[in-house]
Amino acid sequence: MIARHFAANFVNFLIVIFLVIASLIYWAKNQYQDEGPLKSDISFEVKKGDIFRNVSADLAKQGIITNSIIFNVWARYAKQDENLKFGNYMISSKSSMSEVLALITSGKAINEQITFPEGFTSYQIVERLKSNVELEGEVGPFPVEGSLAPNTYSYQKGDSRRNILKKMMEMQKNIINEAWNSRSKDLPFNNKKEGNGSRDASEESEERTKAAIHIYGTNMPVTKRNLAVLNEMPGELYEIHARNMHRTIKNWKPKTDNAGCVKNTPFQSVLKLKKGAEVILTLNVNTVDGLTNGARGTLLNVEKKNGAVSRLIVEFHNPEHGREQREKMPCKRYPQGTYIEPVMWQYIEKGLTASVFQFPIRLAASITSHKIQVKNHSISQSIQF
Repeated sequence: MIARHFAANFVNFLIVIFLVIASLIYWAKNQYQDEGPLKSDISFEVKKGDIFRNVSADLAKQGIITNSIIFNVWARYAKQDENLKFGNYMISSKSSMSEVLALITSGKAINEQITFPEGFTSYQIVERLKSNVELEGEVGPFPVEGSLAPNTYSYQKGDSRRNILKKMMEMQKNIINEAWNSRSKDLPFNNKKEGNGSRDASEESEERTKAAIHIYGTNMPVTKRNLAVLNEMPGELYEIHARNMHRTIKNWKPKTDNAGCVKNTPFQSVLKLKKGAEVILTLNVNTVDGLTNGARGTLLNVEKKNGAVSRLIVEFHNPEHGREQREKMPCKRYPQGTYIEPVMWQYIEKGLTASVFQFPIRLAASITSHKIQVKNHSISQSIQF
């Protein structure tokens, strides 16, 4: 009798446990399939190397899902917990956990876009790719001029710069092939290269001369050449006036030399720059870090404060130059860029101390011969004397 009573109670206990488990599963399934708590669309990023447990915790933290445990269990049950695809995903409001899981394992991430306008040179295209912090990797061999098709290209965060260049080259080949196949038979072209606007030797020589570093013996032609190249460049012109102070003379206006510098100083009275301009340091900023007089680079961008230029961002041709500076003061937008700040410099004028506040930099499309002697340059471009 006791045994029968015990067996009946045990069966009842199992029935209760079964009902509780069934209720939990039913509740969890509803939680998994019901509308989520998200009130408006949101962008969510699955980063490279993320594990599913961390992603589900982030989803719950941002209010996209209600319960990370249910999300983890259901993903494992569906064998989707190892199928994460990195990228940015646009998650719609009220998305259920089921819909969120399907999205982040689908690979249908948001496509970002990068635009290269018509007329961009290969150099400008490469610089734009290098300045995009969402892309990864080196650009590889420098692309031949005319081999890249200007257009707007889609990418996902973490894509490689080299892959975008590959897309541009493939599109340019398709454009040339299509134009060649549909050409009029009476056109005076013998091959695709001619049809693509190949230049004769004199035109190519002229372009090489324009791109060359011109070296002069005096400052006057250097200044003239630098300003001529700057005027031909597209983009905003930045004019940075030196701030001059004298111990006894109010509204001090010092003289300038043939190089455009404040007399007796290495600083430009009016520093004119554009993004993409070749520049050179005119002062030993940090000799240990390679930021010395004669270090050359390219101006990537400027930073402004209260409407005035407060810092320059320069990519030096020698990556060792400014390495310590970049580690201490990294630039998120331009990881390869080194911050250059203005310097307060004191000098003697008329027997008394004067000061100038300016960036220790100048244009460098052309330079004087003594600058070549200041530092050993690794010049990949041609040199025009």
